Amino acid sequence: MFDGRINFYAGEKKYIDIDVVPKNRNDTVVVSSATYQLLNGETAVEAGGCEIDGAHLKILLGIDDEGAYTLKVTVVIGAETFIQKATVVVEG
Repeated sequence: MFDGRINFYAGEKKYIDIDVVPKNRNDTVVVSSATYQLLNGETAVEAGGCEIDGAHLKILLGIDDEGAYTLKVTVVIGAETFIQKATVVVEG
């Protein structure tokens, strides 16, 4: 899904787009549910459901305070649950 770093400026509000890609490119992925948490350490500062369109997810994030956060996305596909994380860095 995603890994790495997502950059924001304090006060920005923007969509994070995620494409769920199967290991076998010939397979079809249908996401049945997806949620996210924006964590500051172990504390959730924002959480909610992702917008789902087949294998495409959208998350609208708005972050006002500078710092490094963790975006944790939980995706359910059939009987499997996948969790991915990325670092969100917010600068002034």
